[in-house]
Amino acid sequence: MASQKKLSQAEVIRLERDLAKFANMMDSVVRIPFTKQGVGADAALSTIPVAGDIAGFVLTCYAVVKAKQIGVPQHKLNGVIKLAAMDAVV
Repeated sequence: MASQKKLSQAEVIRLERDLAKFANMMDSVVRIPFTKQGVGADAALSTIPVAGDIAGFVLTCYAVVKAKQIGVPQHKLNGVIKLAAMDAVV
């Protein structure tokens, strides 16, 4: 098993902020007028058959890799990976 480089506190904070921005972009970057509901890149990508699903899965994998870098336990990431795979297939 490969050892991971220990990140500094500043690097962890930067990665956490990047992940928060990424999550916002994926979930609610554009607000629907007259509602509090947002639409994000994930929903937009889902409108493109096959390629959108693949792109969404790749973006989720990116977030999982970044989360792993900041120390999120693998058992917590496994559920995310399973849901992303099901989303891509269904």
